[in-house]
Amino acid sequence: MMANRLGSAGWAELERGLGLGAADYITARVYADDQTIGICSACADALGQPLPDFFFDFGVYWVEFAASGPYRGVMQSTGTTLAEMLANLDRMHNTIRQAMPQAQTPLFALVEDRGDSLIIDYRSPREGLEPLVSGLLTGLLDYFGEQGSVTRLQEHDGRRFHIQLGRGQA
Repeated sequence: MMANRLGSAGWAELERGLGLGAADYITARVYADDQTIGICSACADALGQPLPDFFFDFGVYWVEFAASGPYRGVMQSTGTTLAEMLANLDRMHNTIRQAMPQAQTPLFALVEDRGDSLIIDYRSPREGLEPLVSGLLTGLLDYFGEQGSVTRLQEHDGRRFHIQLGRGQA
């Protein structure tokens, strides 16, 4: 995402400033939260964005990246509709934890499916990642070719999300 937004040279400069190199991007490795947040903060600064806005954009990007790359099969096996995928997110995260036992994946629950709207609960020991979840849910709308909107609700400590489907919303 950053190479696309900053250009290769801009991303390389940011990597150097963070002391990162190719060895720092190993698939199936768990990274310390402070390291990850530090990288995200530097990326947000480089883009002139507040960190929550960066997290949202990264969530949207992540779904597109995962669906067209190394996690395509996992996504395809998690569900063929948005509601089905949301209902199966914990199963997908269980698969990830089997491969990476030290991973602290979030928990999701599809609380309500009204056909034209969905209510999702998000649980994680990590604080401040709700904008990332909003971006991921928005990315999943795009992935499934759905129009709609994602709203973070104030109930459940702001960790409940409402997805309104259809009616030309974007």
